[in-house]
Amino acid sequence: MQIYKADDIFECGEGILVKKETDRRDKEPHKHEFIEIIFIRSGEGIETVGGVSHTVKRGDMLFVNFGREHSFSNTGMEFIHILLRPEFISDRLISSENIFDIFSLPQFSSIDGELSPSEIVSFSGNELITVTNLIDAMLDEYEMKKKGWRTALFGYTDVLITMLVRKLKEGEPDTDLHTARIEKYVDEHLFEKITLSDIAANCFYNPSYFSRRFKHYFGKNLSEYVNEKRLFAAARLLREGNETAAAIAQKCGFSDTSQFYRLFKSEFGCTPSEYRKR
Repeated sequence: MQIYKADDIFECGEGILVKKETDRRDKEPHKHEFIEIIFIRSGEGIETVGGVSHTVKRGDMLFVNFGREHSFSNTGMEFIHILLRPEFISDRLISSENIFDIFSLPQFSSIDGELSPSEIVSFSGNELITVTNLIDAMLDEYEMKKKGWRTALFGYTDVLITMLVRKLKEGEPDTDLHTARIEKYVDEHLFEKITLSDIAANCFYNPSYFSRRFKHYFGKNLSEYVNEKRLFAAARLLREGNETAAAIAQKCGFSDTSQFYRLFKSEFGCTPSEYRKR
C-alpha cells in the first residue's frame, strides 16, 4: 500500500496544500502522513475509508484523518483536496478553539476501524453556495500566492473548520475535550517527562486552552493528575515487589525522592515503608 509522506507533498516550510482534482482514474488504497479534507465540487463517485464504501456527490465533504486507509472510484467527479500537516493545526490555528472541537469527536479517537457516517457531511442550499465560494477562494489564494496569501488562507481554513465542526457536532453531546486521547497519552508516557505543552500539541490543543479545560474536566491540573497516577503505580510496586522506595520512586518518574515521600504520605496517609508493612 502506498503511503504518501508529508515531506514529499508539501512545499518546504508549508503546512497546507489546496488543489483541484479532475482525474478520471481510480485511486488505489493508500494512507498519508497528513490530514485531508475532500470537497466534491461536482459529479459523483465512490469513496472508501477504512474499508467502508460510500457514494459521494456534489456538496459532500469528507474529513480523512492521518494514517487512515482510503481510496476512491472516480465516475466523473471534480473535487478539491485540502491537505493539512498536523503541525499546521497546532501552530497556525492555535488561537482558534473551533479546531479543538473536531478532534474531540469519537471518529478521531483512532486511525483504524470503520468509517463513521459523521466523517462525511453534506452541504446544500445556501450552505453549499457559501462553502463552495469559500473553498474556491482558498484555491485561488493558494494558486496565485499574492501578498498576504498565507494570512488569508489561514483565516479561510478556520472558517471552513468551523462549518465542518457545526455539521459534525449536530446532535452530539456538548463536549470539547478529548479525554480518552489525553488519558491514553499520559498512560503511555507515565514514567517519562510529561509537559503540558507536549501533551497539548499531541492532542491538538492550545496550551492555555488545554490547561483550563483539563482542570475543568479532571478536577485537577495536569501535574496533579500525573503525580496521582504515578503514586498509585508506586503503591502497586510496593505491594508486589521488594525494591526500595527510592528505586520505585525513580522507576515511576519521580526524580526528586523527597518530593515522592511527601506526595506519597499526602495521598496515602503514611510513608512508603509503612504502606508496605500494612
